[in-house]
Amino acid sequence: LNWQSSGLQNRRLGVRFPPGLPSSLRHALFPTPSHPTEVGFVGACKPATHMNPTKFESQTTTSRTDLYKLLAAGAIILVALVVFYVFANQSLLVRVILLLIASGVAVVIALKTEPGAETMEFIRGARSELRKVVWPTRAETTQTTLIVIAMVVIMGLLLWLLDVLLLWLVRLITG
Repeated sequence: LNWQSSGLQNRRLGVRFPPGLPSSLRHALFPTPSHPTEVGFVGACKPATHMNPTKFESQTTTSRTDLYKLLAAGAIILVALVVFYVFANQSLLVRVILLLIASGVAVVIALKTEPGAETMEFIRGARSELRKVVWPTRAETTQTTLIVIAMVVIMGLLLWLLDVLLLWLVRLITG
């Protein structure tokens, strides 16, 4: 009986064995020795001549222009806060509006960077996943809340009874 026989596969459900590892990954994870006596020799495999850039690697580098944009956004926020407190004798409404406008400009500048674009992509993905959530109905929420309250009361009573029992035992032992 081999692995391809019908006994090890459920053809009706479409269950199959997963595909094997690509040869480059297989050699990286399980290096083969260059000589039969060198069983544990890790350097036997040739290193990959090229690497595919991954998202993780691209997150570690920020371009110089992105850095300047983020510094400018931070400077705008800092200047807006200083102006907000320096002109404390002016109308609070005007100061808050100017602070909000400066914050909006700083956010727009920050979103024009690669980290800002990745943040927006994350927020869009989170919102998309949030739309997929099946929220409980009002009746389910009420029932669950009442069950939780009842269990808290029951556990409180049980712990109180245990406390009273232990207090009685301690008084009995100590006299």
